[in-house]
Amino acid sequence: MTEQEAKKYNAAPYPIGSSGTAVNNYMFSPMSNGVKYFMENFGKDLIKNCSNSGIFFYTAAAQKMQESGFGTARLARDYNNFGGIKYGAGLTGSTGANPRGYAIFASPNDCFNTYINHVLKDPTKKYNIGNKLLSAKTPVEQIMVIAESGYCANPPGAAAYAKPIIKLIELLATMYPNCAKII
Repeated sequence: MTEQEAKKYNAAPYPIGSSGTAVNNYMFSPMSNGVKYFMENFGKDLIKNCSNSGIFFYTAAAQKMQESGFGTARLARDYNNFGGIKYGAGLTGSTGANPRGYAIFASPNDCFNTYINHVLKDPTKKYNIGNKLLSAKTPVEQIMVIAESGYCANPPGAAAYAKPIIKLIELLATMYPNCAKII
């Protein structure tokens, strides 16, 4: 994020962490500015990948916003990886791995395509949530399927992982009601 963009969206870098290292992403005040930043910069690519996929756009957008600090985390900025996708055998769309083993993507579009088609929908993969995910009737149901599958190694559990994403789903529905039919 450039200094000019940070001012436009009222964003400030997170303070230096307790370990003395800079934290990866920006704080947006209010949170709707982070949603707006993500949608203006990455929304079209994500909409394209969600269309006719069976994955609700609100589900994918809220999860990618949460996992990438609205697209400002270092992994998203430097490697077009919007969710901590690890590099491994059979991972499609990636151009390799960064030094910490995370997949590198040529573009946000490539990352979103891999997230939708490889990570979430492919029933042969680790989480095997494709059928459950696609039968969910709402974005909130979908994020709960993802959270309960063990997708995230968040120690507090599925509800703790899903809670901020559900808030983002609700905010997206308010800010971008025309995206509700994208699935």
